[in-house]
Parts: sequence; structure tokens; C-alpha cells
Amino acid sequence: MLGKADVDFPAVDAQQALGILEALDQPTTREDALRWLTWLKTLTRERVLNDADLRAQLVAYAAELQAYPPDVVRDSCREWVQGNKWFPSWSELRALCESGVKTRRDLAAMLRERLQVASGRAKEDSHGAEDLLAGFSSQRATSSRTRLNCA
Repeated sequence: MLGKADVDFPAVDAQQALGILEALDQPTTREDALRWLTWLKTLTRERVLNDADLRAQLVAYAAELQAYPPDVVRDSCREWVQGNKWFPSWSELRALCESGVKTRRDLAAMLRERLQVASGRAKEDSHGAEDLLAGFSSQRATSSRTRLNCA
């Protein structure tokens, strides 16, 4: 389980890690979803469906599975087959997919938060530097006027 660790690492590393996670989180294609559902159907049992109902079920499941990355769909189907002999309901298969993608999405959210904090710090730092320079310039001008008045 991921927690909110106070780890200080460069924003560049966070951005690269986020890029990798976002690339992994691309949705599966309809064709891949149907391929894994067909594999799952072949290895599990279910009440007998007529062709129209079977097609409708596969199309509906495939449409829903497109919300998940291909590796999560594959791993969820494989996990189901390892422990069950019956074809899953949509809620059962969705729960496996959600579990499979949760850590990845939690980590991506933490990285986005880290980048926002880093971005906010960078803005504060730049304003702080501007204020410091403005103060220094003002102090220097005052000091120069004071020297001129004393002379």
C-alpha cells in the first residue's frame, strides 16, 4: 500500500516516472479485450447462452474493459482462471481490474501532487529571489544616496 511519504527527489525524476506510468495506463483495444474474454470463456464454464446473448455479453464486457490497460486486463483474466471455474460477472472482473490498476494510479496521483508542490515552490522561490533582488537594489540605492548626502 502506498502512503504519503515525504521523499524529496528531483521534479525531473517525478516527471519521468509519471510519463512511464501514463504510458502504461493507456486503454486496451477492443480487439485485445475480446481476445482475452474469448480465452477466459474457453477456460471457464457458464450457463448456456445463445449466440446473440453470448455476442452481446462479450461486446459489453469488451467495451467496459477498454477503461483498463492491456496488462491489467490480461492479468485479471489470468487471475480469475486460476481460482474459479465459472465465468465472472462483470462486477467480479471489474473488481480485479480495479485492484490491478489501483497502485499504479495512486502512484501517478502522488507524483502529480509532488510536481504541483515542486512547481509551487519554484514559483515561490522565483518571487523570493525577485523580492530579494528588489530589496537589495533599493537598499543599495538608499545607501548610495546616504553617502552622497554625507559628502
